[in-house]
Amino acid sequence: MVPGRKRRRKRCRFCGELFCPEPRLKGKQYACSAPECQHERKRANQERWVGGHPGYFKRRYWNTGEWLESHPGYAARYRRDHPDQVARDNTARKRRHERAKEARADIQVAKSLQAPVLKILTPVLTESEDAGIQDSILPQVILVSLFSAAYLERARAGIQGSIASG
Repeated sequence: MVPGRKRRRKRCRFCGELFCPEPRLKGKQYACSAPECQHERKRANQERWVGGHPGYFKRRYWNTGEWLESHPGYAARYRRDHPDQVARDNTARKRRHERAKEARADIQVAKSLQAPVLKILTPVLTESEDAGIQDSILPQVILVSLFSAAYLERARAGIQGSIASG
């Protein structure tokens, strides 16, 4: 920015608040950085794109559907003739489901611990003169730290379990 020049502010298309747009975007920015406005911007862009490309997602896998219709009973026969592959697929699906469930649990545990840890750490971390900078990001840092700790602990347990069984 040139010294002495004020940056022009724009009004956000979604929330109506004034914001300073990023100068490198050359006036193309129309949404502020609020997460809700960014979500709406992305949704509107996706809607506009799909409107300009009608039928893009229609019958994406038409050949698979047609082939299965012209070969009735194929999937049932395949499952009957390849029980080992079916069992392997089922095991992998269950493993993916369990991993996703554990990840959700890690996030929930981290979220539930965020407030107590924040209460303990805030007095310790705000003693510095530069504390104003970290006040805005402290809750997110704590949440990420707790989630990372839970994830690492689970990963370590998984590694120990695979070493013991192997």
